[in-house]
Amino acid sequence: WNEIQAKEAIQNHRIAPERIRIIGAPLFDSWFSGISPTSDRDFRASHGIPADTPFVGYLGSSHDLVKDESWVARDLRRALDQDRMGKEILLVVRPHPANAKIFEGFSMDGVYIVPRLTTLPSTASALQLSYDTMYHSCALVGINTSAMIEALIVGKPVIAFLAPRYSRTQSDTQHFQQLLAADALERVRTPLEFVEVLKRILDGSDVRREKRRQFVERFIRPRGWRASAGEAAA
Repeated sequence: WNEIQAKEAIQNHRIAPERIRIIGAPLFDSWFSGISPTSDRDFRASHGIPADTPFVGYLGSSHDLVKDESWVARDLRRALDQDRMGKEILLVVRPHPANAKIFEGFSMDGVYIVPRLTTLPSTASALQLSYDTMYHSCALVGINTSAMIEALIVGKPVIAFLAPRYSRTQSDTQHFQQLLAADALERVRTPLEFVEVLKRILDGSDVRREKRRQFVERFIRPRGWRASAGEAAA
């Protein structure tokens, strides 16, 4: 994809530098292909989300990485409810397609599961839903998922929840470490820290906006924001 991975290929796999071509990340090409958001009103109406109320999106991670993470959604919701401003903010959970069962039957005031029957954003409709969920949120929060990168492409602040039980999951995942190294993510260790960071973002203090753009340009689209990685590969 990029210079970072080119260096890894040389150092770890003994690939000759002259055999390497940097093309960007084809996996994310569809997120740059002129997709536009559904209106906020129509998106909310389709999923029963109250109008005129800000919401933060929770990005679910795979079962292999986190097992049952539903407790995180509950703890974040409880922390929001303890705060005068936070209790007015909704939580919209996007389950990971490979870990959606943990949210079957999940019910909590102020929490919306979108979608209940989830799938990878590999079709136009699934991609649109993922895009809309991120686009209309005020920020995204999660443990460790490639959807964090998608949220950066959409231009949204992303908060990494660094719970002790997931420390190895996060430290052993290369793309997550690259996100941290680029300082592209907000980082919190407790639900109460999450609320404070979210309030700062809502107050207009988005201090990592430029860092997010730089990460996307360096890691996902090193040939240029409009340069298709798939076309480069071909």
